[in-house]
Amino acid sequence: EQFPEVYQVKCLNHTSYDGDLTKYKALAPRNVTLVIISNVQNKNAVDPLRPKASVAQIEAIREFITAIYPPAVYLHVVNPVFEEIQVKTKVKFHSWADKNFFARKLEDDLKAFLSPWAFESDFNWTFSESLHSSVVLHFVEKLDYVDYLTCFELYHLVINPVSGELLSRTRVEAAKGSRGVSVLGSVGTLGTYGDHLIEVLETDDCLCEDNEIKPAASIASVEEEDLDEEF
Repeated sequence: EQFPEVYQVKCLNHTSYDGDLTKYKALAPRNVTLVIISNVQNKNAVDPLRPKASVAQIEAIREFITAIYPPAVYLHVVNPVFEEIQVKTKVKFHSWADKNFFARKLEDDLKAFLSPWAFESDFNWTFSESLHSSVVLHFVEKLDYVDYLTCFELYHLVINPVSGELLSRTRVEAAKGSRGVSVLGSVGTLGTYGDHLIEVLETDDCLCEDNEIKPAASIASVEEEDLDEEF
């Protein structure tokens, strides 16, 4: 209530972090770190998917909290370290849906879903939680222009916050920030397309490995070999 421009705050007890990951300590007695996610809904933020509180805003929050915190506590107020979520999937749209238009809309909808601080949305999850692939899958399946999905995969990308270098890209069933100060959000930027790997199906045929079925003959041959051994 005191700071409506803040979307969410995470309080990390016994944690020391001042913005330099080389000095990050997850076990630091008497230290408390507040991680701030700015609310950039309906605002012209430089990078809405990775918002940063201004120096003045961080200082105002620090002064407000310091006035009510015990004097023996070392308080840190910082921006989060953003880690990225990427979706790879094949999708079949309903026959009335224009493929080019709705392929872009699907990517926009995914970015809005995965970065709720940047968009007005009914979906709200805290960055202390893990994000399961089934949650994202269910969201896409419920979109009115989507007929069905197949070959759905979720990837967790860890980026060096200083250099922007990709440190790791891992397929996961559930993604969780690698550090307490980390927050998960969508890969890419607004207004660009191809950040999420979406293939639009023209037919009902899909060549995913998950959809391959072993030939019945090979199964039968195994059963016959077992029978020959028994007799």
